[in-house]
Amino acid sequence: MTNTAEDLSEKIDDALLYADQQAGIGEDTHTTGSRTDFDFVSVNELMRPKQIHWVVKGLIEADTTTLIFGDPAVGKSLLALDIAAHVALGQSWCDRKVTQGSVALIAGEGHRGIGDRLAAIANAKTMDLEHAPIFVSNMPARMTELNFVDEILVALDSEEPPNVIIIDTLHRNLGGGDENSADDIGQFIFACDMLRTTTGAAIIVVHHSGHQEKNRARGSSALRAAVDAEYRVSRESGNVVKVACTKAKDFAEPVPLFFNLEPVDLNRLDEDGDAVTSVILRQKDAVAESSRPRRLSKSQRIAIDALKETLGKKGQQPPEQIIKGSDLTLQDRIAHLDDWREVAYRNGISSGGSDAQRMAFNRAVEALIENRTIETISDYFWINHGENQ
Repeated sequence: MTNTAEDLSEKIDDALLYADQQAGIGEDTHTTGSRTDFDFVSVNELMRPKQIHWVVKGLIEADTTTLIFGDPAVGKSLLALDIAAHVALGQSWCDRKVTQGSVALIAGEGHRGIGDRLAAIANAKTMDLEHAPIFVSNMPARMTELNFVDEILVALDSEEPPNVIIIDTLHRNLGGGDENSADDIGQFIFACDMLRTTTGAAIIVVHHSGHQEKNRARGSSALRAAVDAEYRVSRESGNVVKVACTKAKDFAEPVPLFFNLEPVDLNRLDEDGDAVTSVILRQKDAVAESSRPRRLSKSQRIAIDALKETLGKKGQQPPEQIIKGSDLTLQDRIAHLDDWREVAYRNGISSGGSDAQRMAFNRAVEALIENRTIETISDYFWINHGENQ
């Protein structure tokens, strides 16, 4: 027997009443206004093209949750603060466009150190952060307690609505939760979703890598499954820091970024008369060049040949900002990552499916950057002038 619209309406009302009774809510208190905004969307609406709103173009989307993880003292908090400073002032970050807006930092520890690090960024990169819309919590949060999340939202309501909310670190803001518990991590993600959907901000969670498995975040795997993007921060040779994308749910994985850890004098003395210093991340094109001859793997050779083909067919004249940051001239040509990737896939960088192609291409690009076969700024690439391929 087919239900009529009236039959279905009555059944929904009965189900709502039953749910209220189970929750201890009387029939006289049941109103539509007490419900959430749960609803269904038609497939026609879902299929309409939707523009991605970037906080940092190609790296961090608005209204998503991004995880940054790495070992202690590797530079993951520095990375989050550097992004925060550029977003707050609306200045491009690593030659990537940003959407200007305020930043809220839910800090689990090290409040004095945060001030020193921001001062170092301001001094070394000539950024006026004194009146920048960056707001830091006065204590850690208990993200597994919904009433505390309400407190966070109330506190945010007193400031400019944030473009970015940074939670640093997950462990220090988990309250009494256990990061190895899928239930507690699920509650943490639910709290992040509350902050995200209420404010529209990009949520950035800073976390530690595993004790044994350094290539994954510590604790329950439910965390990685829930986030929209994930970046691993690791220390390479010397003071070189590498930032590699390990998950990008709805956009193409960007190639790794490399930075130098650079000490900065804060122009003041401590109680013993010694100079007070901090550190910043300074972007570099690639890691140190090896003096040994390099042999390219099959996938690397396919990738470099694809880059040459792309430069020949779709190469662009480098803009002024790239010329200033490189040894290129107006006579040189650069290729966009998307164009290069398309050619590499077509030329068979992997015989597997789309995931295998993506992994093979990203690994090849990473290796070519590390051995300085190619150079890059933002999403543009070219062959190193000093290379004879």
